[in-house]
Amino acid sequence: MYLFQQEKKLIETGLRSSRYVENICICTEMFSNDLVALITPNRKIVKELAKSLNKSQLSHPERCQDEEIITIVHASIKETGQRAGLKSKEIPTRINLCSEEWTPDNNLLTAAFKLKRKNVYQYYEKEIRQMFNSMTNK
Repeated sequence: MYLFQQEKKLIETGLRSSRYVENICICTEMFSNDLVALITPNRKIVKELAKSLNKSQLSHPERCQDEEIITIVHASIKETGQRAGLKSKEIPTRINLCSEEWTPDNNLLTAAFKLKRKNVYQYYEKEIRQMFNSMTNK
C-alpha cells in the first residue's frame, strides 16, 4: 500500500490521541495492503498498565516486548482509529512498541520535534521487516 507523507501524518495524528502513544510512525510496504506502526509508548501510562496486570517488576524495555501489554495497546490503537474516523485499512495491522525515546539527540526527531521518517525507517528496519513478514507467514 502506498500512502503519501501527508496521508501518513493524518493517520498518525488520529492515532496519537491514544493514551498509550507518545509518538508514532506509520510504515507501509509496496506489496502489502496493510499498515504497521512503530510506537514510542507513554512510559507513565504503560507502567501503570503493567502494574494493573501484576507486571510492575518489568523494566521499560521488557514492558515494550510483553505480548499482553502489546495486545492492549494495539486494541487501544484500533479503537482510537475508529473514533477518529479512519478506514479499516488506515489502522495498523501490527505494532511495535519502541523502548528508545525518539529525540533530536538520536536523530529520530528534528530540533522542532518533528519525525525524521527516513531515519526512523532505517533505525527500525529489522522490526518493520518482522512485522510485515509476520503477516505474510500467517
